[in-house]
Amino acid sequence: MIDSTAHIDPHAAEQPPLLDVGPPARKPRSDKGKPREVLTLSPSETNTLQTCPRLYWYSYEQGRRPALADDAAREWGLHVHRSIAQAYRALRRGLSLDVAIALALRQIDRHGTEGKGRLYLPPSQPHARAMLRAVVRTYLVTWGPGDVANTRVLAVEKRYDLPAMRADGGSKLVLRQDGVIDLVLQQHAGPIDILDHKTTASDFEREEYWTGADFDPQALSYWDVASRLGWPPARFLWDMIKKPGKARDERPLPQESPAAFEARMVSLIFGNPRRYFARKPISYQPWQIERHREQTIQLAEEIRWRRRTGAWPLNRGSCKSFGGCDWIRVCTGEHDLTDDTLYPIKSKDKT
Repeated sequence: MIDSTAHIDPHAAEQPPLLDVGPPARKPRSDKGKPREVLTLSPSETNTLQTCPRLYWYSYEQGRRPALADDAAREWGLHVHRSIAQAYRALRRGLSLDVAIALALRQIDRHGTEGKGRLYLPPSQPHARAMLRAVVRTYLVTWGPGDVANTRVLAVEKRYDLPAMRADGGSKLVLRQDGVIDLVLQQHAGPIDILDHKTTASDFEREEYWTGADFDPQALSYWDVASRLGWPPARFLWDMIKKPGKARDERPLPQESPAAFEARMVSLIFGNPRRYFARKPISYQPWQIERHREQTIQLAEEIRWRRRTGAWPLNRGSCKSFGGCDWIRVCTGEHDLTDDTLYPIKSKDKT
């Protein structure tokens, strides 16, 4: 049995009311005899549920996002994704790598809307734009020649929305899976690679960074989906891209112009590209995909059960993960989840 009061500290002098810090108490089941709701889950949703049920409730059941989160880091990652996608679309059309790089850099200065209507703008700070240009340029110069010489581009930002599969290969009609595969490359010899671009400020050179990467639901989902789309992969590649800025030499110098900063960052990254870029390969056996399919179905059943019971407990072990949780003040009762200034309603793109 799950203890829905596990987040309460018995030694604290005052405690916020339960209803102020979490989902409503258990409610009677009301769906008996009715057609089952069709759930659609993305890899990020399943990952969030496994990290902390309370976090899932805030983010997906209530549709909120923390306004005080590091939006700059998120936006930086989206800029990198869009620029790299622009380059590989050009390569897929048969354009040269030089043209692809030029198009990717031009993308940085554009504004527009994403696939589901979300507005995006170019970076507002000139030095931030210079940093982004340096990273995109050096990424494409690092990986582009090999990709052009040895592979062909099969798909870029491939969106999918498919029925979930059982371990035996049958469809689970009351569960769907959706997401976006960043890049699909086929080596000229035949094997297919599935790539997912990951931007981070962490030091992924350390081996412990990769602990648990083999079990990541995103990698497993993309492997399974790519096979169903006709691209049976030989490898899944975590395509790591480090965001500079932590080290002193990665920051603008006093009176340094954006152009000079960009040139210096290009030189710095080329001096040690493995510090900023890596492609970590993972391969899966059929039994691992079968187990992942069953686990996805189990997670969907867990969501249905939690919706019926109102049981969305806090996982205290995740509160300090990844530098701290952006929702901690809601859990402590300091903030009101319905405060649209602090926790606005998310757009419908499940991000």
